[in-house]
Amino acid sequence: MIKLTAHAQRRRCQRGIRNSRLYALLENADVERPLGGNCWLLKVSHHTARTIRGYDGLARQAAIYCESTGEVVSVLHATDTRRGRRYRKGR
Repeated sequence: MIKLTAHAQRRRCQRGIRNSRLYALLENADVERPLGGNCWLLKVSHHTARTIRGYDGLARQAAIYCESTGEVVSVLHATDTRRGRRYRKGR
């Protein structure tokens, strides 16, 4: 069972991401990017998402996972993670 922080649960509900979709994202995540503070951005690549049946658009969602606590910290729509957002590590 995957643990979610209260913040992640609230964001999941606000963004309309169902639990089954979040679990599919975490099970099939093949893109990992370090964010700092023992946190990682987990995402499914477009290539892998095409092979997963019943989860259209899974590549457009991402989760932030904290290794030190073992919890999902946040859930978001990842429109373009290469350009970054607020969660990107500062320069």
